[in-house]
Amino acid sequence: MNDLARASSPYLLQHANNPVDWKEWSPEILKTAQKENKLLLISIGYAACHWCHVMEKECFKNDEVAAVMNRYFIPIKVDREERPDIDKVYMDAAQLINRQAGWPLNAFALPDGRPFFAGTYFPKSNWLEILEKIAQVYAETPDKIQATADQVSEGLDNINIDRFKAENSKTSDFTYNRYREIGENWSNYVDFRFGGFKRAPKFPFPAFWSFLLQYQYITDDKDALQATKNTLDQMIEGGIYDHLGGGFARYAVDEYWKVPHFEKMLYDNAQLISLMAHAYKLTRQKNYQMAIQATIQFIDEELKAEHQGYYSSLNADSEGEEGKFYVWQKSELEQTLCNDEFAVCELYYQISKNGNWEDGKHILHAHKKIEAVAKNLEITMYEAENSLWRAQEKLKKERNNRIKPSCDDKQLTAWNALLVSGFVDAFQALNNENYRQKAIDLADFLIINLVDDNNLLYRNFKNDKASISGFLDDYAFLIQALIKVYQITFEINYLNKAKTLADQSIDMFLDQKVGLFTYQNHRSDRLVSTSYEVDDNVIPSSNAVMAENLTDLSAYFDKQHYATIVDKMMQALQSEFEHFSPNISQWLQVMGKLSHNAIDIAITGDNAQSLADELQKHYLPLVRYCGGNEENLALLKGKVKSDKSLIYVCKNKTCLAPTDSIDEALNQIKN
Repeated sequence: MNDLARASSPYLLQHANNPVDWKEWSPEILKTAQKENKLLLISIGYAACHWCHVMEKECFKNDEVAAVMNRYFIPIKVDREERPDIDKVYMDAAQLINRQAGWPLNAFALPDGRPFFAGTYFPKSNWLEILEKIAQVYAETPDKIQATADQVSEGLDNINIDRFKAENSKTSDFTYNRYREIGENWSNYVDFRFGGFKRAPKFPFPAFWSFLLQYQYITDDKDALQATKNTLDQMIEGGIYDHLGGGFARYAVDEYWKVPHFEKMLYDNAQLISLMAHAYKLTRQKNYQMAIQATIQFIDEELKAEHQGYYSSLNADSEGEEGKFYVWQKSELEQTLCNDEFAVCELYYQISKNGNWEDGKHILHAHKKIEAVAKNLEITMYEAENSLWRAQEKLKKERNNRIKPSCDDKQLTAWNALLVSGFVDAFQALNNENYRQKAIDLADFLIINLVDDNNLLYRNFKNDKASISGFLDDYAFLIQALIKVYQITFEINYLNKAKTLADQSIDMFLDQKVGLFTYQNHRSDRLVSTSYEVDDNVIPSSNAVMAENLTDLSAYFDKQHYATIVDKMMQALQSEFEHFSPNISQWLQVMGKLSHNAIDIAITGDNAQSLADELQKHYLPLVRYCGGNEENLALLKGKVKSDKSLIYVCKNKTCLAPTDSIDEALNQIKN
């Protein structure tokens, strides 16, 4: 066993019995490297990564390869999910060096941590060649490597210097026309036939579609709604969605959403619950309701910890083979199902002798609408749907007899906070009290176990222990979640905790000079470059989420200081707003609130929560809610009546005449 035997990360523990003398990242390891004048070999991955496992099998478990790595380098293993700050630095370096990056990420660095070469997956022969060549160059002409490291370090610094240049204007350009002008180019990126973006592989990218829903609400762009619906419909019908167990895989390798990269991530599923809930509010489509329910059931069955909190992911592989748990031979389907069930599945999933994937296997992927199946088989819709449901239940039961993919059982604050928001959104859309309670329970778990007595937040929780200081996304997503929980409970302690964590974030992360929050807090051990997470990707930008949090908290607590910070953040991103990109989707949602003066709704009286529940069934992306029986916020002062439950719709800090009618309140909101 190497030093990783003491790690908390399941990914690192997977490498604990490699012959490679792996170390965990620490300042002490860098000091050792400098003392011994040995290069660092920093290998970064995560537990659900298929090609990470392939490279481990081919290289890191090989004695010959390990001997070379140990002789010339100090090998460091990093779980990118536990230490995204380290991953960000070396991922940026890989982009500078090769114009591409991914996982596994293998970076070579000087003893002080400055990178000079990086790549992704390497087969054994190539890896050995690279190891020997780098060791030779460092022994014979170390100045060459030093010069390259200097260039890469300069490039990493210039990423921020060139990109974030705040305008010194006194006013920000957050107008309706500006919002619409930027957003109207969204269609350049969308595949209107198969949904998603115009490329393969296809990732869900929930932040983009969430923006489109807000955009259609504000501008009445019907195409934006249709594009979002088409994407969700095709994903739910596709192989990226688990038709038996619920939940979504990380991405599809093709343009049709057919063949998934089979790993399942908590963060994807949490965000997709929210997205489908928003879409359901707008459309009331049954398939969104069913997918929300099935996805939550999947998360509860496969990712829920014994007491509380949720694990990070399920592996793509089982028994050393990608997707083995999920795919079917035609003969297996025939043996498991009765005749009428198989007949429906044969048409619905287009089951054939040759299969639709490797070696004649089938990925369950809906090719026909159930209405067409019923018509083709000359049976009723009820019979077709019932046969399909019975078939899915039988296949799920049969599949559960297989060896399941391994689970990465660390619990991450940021991802669990996204799930809190997902539960809130699911409750609002479906009015299922169980989902409200799940949101409350999970939020309480995070507060109790991941926030210490000094209101410092931790990132990870495993074996009843938190050990890594929180990063900006941990703070941003938890603050967002607590604001949402407040709106479905009117319990002021959640809002107060959100404010406290926001104040901590400003103190520990805000770079006053740049106008943005750094990803790693100022008190942590410094890395070779400072990073600012501003791009929306498969997870929204933590800076953009923080900007929205501060916008909301500024309104709740009447704190102009928060609004001023947001204004500077948006100014720092002015160059990013010159052209539309999916990577500014979350920022544009913030701009939507700023340019349209978000509406504050105060609901008071004994019936306040049930009135709020009714309003929250509607898609109202510019609305903030507060309420209850106590005047514990400025907006609630003078509004609590002992004998009435009333709704106050307030625009531009002016409240309209109160009403006890949901329809009247909706009319006031929309007019």
